[in-house]
Amino acid sequence: MLKLIFQHYSGRYSKPGQPTFMSFEEFFDLINALGVCNDSFGTREIGIHFNLSKQTEINELESRVHM
Repeated sequence: MLKLIFQHYSGRYSKPGQPTFMSFEEFFDLINALGVCNDSFGTREIGIHFNLSKQTEINELESRVHM
């Protein structure tokens, strides 16, 4: 089920032949489609959770992948 959701809401900015990934805009669309935003969880928190869900970069000093 999660793979199907990921396939539907990812790949907008992926280059051909490269692995698909979910951008912030796609993550935002997913959260809005789920309808979980209310008074206690607003759209402001979506960016925070997107950044927390990203894989950490081992070498942040010599690489800009994390940006």
